[in-house]
Amino acid sequence: TTEIYTLSLHDALPISALPTRPWVSLSGVSYHLERASEFNQNNPGMGVEWPIQAPWSYDTRLALGGFKNSESARSLYAGAFIFPFSSASGQFKAGALLGMIDGYKGANNGGFFPLAVPTIAYEADHFGANLFLIPPVSTIPPTLALQLKFRF
Repeated sequence: TTEIYTLSLHDALPISALPTRPWVSLSGVSYHLERASEFNQNNPGMGVEWPIQAPWSYDTRLALGGFKNSESARSLYAGAFIFPFSSASGQFKAGALLGMIDGYKGANNGGFFPLAVPTIAYEADHFGANLFLIPPVSTIPPTLALQLKFRF
C-alpha cells in the first residue's frame, strides 16, 4: 500500500513564527477643532500597519504612510502604534501613534519632526478604523482625523 503524507505550513512553523496580517490604511477626512476655511479637511492617503512582537506586552505595530495634509501639502509619517488599552473583545483599542512626520511649513521648515498622536482604534477581522486627536502643529489647531483600514 502507498501512504500519502501532507505537511501544512502550521506543521512546518510554530504558530508564533507565522507573520501577522498587516493593515492597509486609507486616510480620508479631518475636522479642525478651530474652524477656519483655509485648512484642508480632505486628506487622501495610504499607509500600512505591520504588527510586531515588541519587548512589552502591548499591541504594537510599525506604521508607514503618506497623505495630503491640512496645508494641502504631502506629508509622510513613520513610527509605531502602541495600544496599552483594549476592550474585553479586543475590538476597541486606545493608545498613540509615536513617530516622525513631515510636510508642515511652520514645523521644522517642512522637514521631519517628532509627533505623538492619541489614537482610538476599532478592529474587526477584515475592517477597522483609527480615530486620531492630532495635537496642534505649527499654525494648525488640534484636529480630529479618521483613517479606514483593511486586511486580507
